[in-house]
Amino acid sequence: MGRKKKLTEMNHFAAVGKLSIGIFHDLVNLFNSLALSIERLSYAKEKQEGLTKNIEYTCEASRRMEHFIHTVEKHLLAKKSRKCFSLNEAIEESIELHCFKARTENVTLIFKAEETVLKIANPLQFHHIVSNLVMNAIDSYKEMEGGIRDVIIELKKKDGRALIVVQDQGCGIPQNSIPKIFDPFLTTKDKKEGMGLGLSTTKEIVEKEFKGSISVKSKIHKGSCFIVSIPLRTKR
Repeated sequence: MGRKKKLTEMNHFAAVGKLSIGIFHDLVNLFNSLALSIERLSYAKEKQEGLTKNIEYTCEASRRMEHFIHTVEKHLLAKKSRKCFSLNEAIEESIELHCFKARTENVTLIFKAEETVLKIANPLQFHHIVSNLVMNAIDSYKEMEGGIRDVIIELKKKDGRALIVVQDQGCGIPQNSIPKIFDPFLTTKDKKEGMGLGLSTTKEIVEKEFKGSISVKSKIHKGSCFIVSIPLRTKR
């Protein structure tokens, strides 16, 4: 158990490290946007032109910066707290953290949900699940050129369970790797990009923390579809 815990912690910090580049790039962009809006306000005040619009831009940039900082804080200060939270909001936050990475790969992140789904659990652990799956889906397009470059994240509610589906049309997983895809240290990526702990720890969190299951369907050059199923009410 001690070894597994250390591997999970290593993966958590590695994921935070990967996210930090994109997060702080977006924060710099927001700071620049805020500064530009303030500069425009000084001109607009003199001419009374576009004053309201620039104030709205400034307020929106400030709110987004605050949201980014709170989201990063939650990831850095991992706490074992359980509470009732919205899976929809948690997924949206995870998607926002990967916006920069998606843009650099010309990938579009699409979130679909028909209703709000609530769950009593550790929100950070759920963030970890979604974050890993979204990051892998974006990476699936790295060696591909042109074509549709979408990652679709769906949240469904069925028979007392929440289904989180992450689907891409990327490079796919070799058939001989699929049975072992959740094994520790197995990776289809370049060794410089990771140690292959992401899906292993994701599976462990899904099963142990959420009493759920995770499965995958994939075809080479056709893409992959990961399905996480978790009960909305955990038996005691």
